[in-house]
Amino acid sequence: MNVFAFFLAVLVLELTPGPNMAYLATLALSRGRAAGLIATAGVTFGLSVHAIVAGLGAGALIQQYPLLYELLRWIGVVYLLYLAWEGWRTEQEVSPERADLALMAGPLFLRGFLSNVFNPKSVLFFVSVVPTFVSTGPGGPSLLTQSLEHSMSG
Repeated sequence: MNVFAFFLAVLVLELTPGPNMAYLATLALSRGRAAGLIATAGVTFGLSVHAIVAGLGAGALIQQYPLLYELLRWIGVVYLLYLAWEGWRTEQEVSPERADLALMAGPLFLRGFLSNVFNPKSVLFFVSVVPTFVSTGPGGPSLLTQSLEHSMSG
């Protein structure tokens, strides 16, 4: 695997603003740093789900069945539209001083998780970009095996 090219691809992807960045920035500005960090943990957990699923071979499965990819993509679109609608209609007070963070931690984490699990940009990365940097073939190691070997050796 060409590590430099992979890191370059990841850097370009991460520097491109997406729905998670907009959500986390808006949340942190409106509800405070702690709320933003809780949601960031949810986003990170969602990203790890994509990595594990891709490591188990779902990327190849999704590439074989374009209808499955389209279904996942449209679920993501519907979820992002729901988030936009929910943010637009909210009229309740959510300033950091008025929010009880202990009560909001679960919903903030879950929303961060779901916003990444249904993020089309994240799905596209793990389905289209990651497999190009991994050499899998008949009898060869899987993406998960290669990832584990690489993380343990370095």
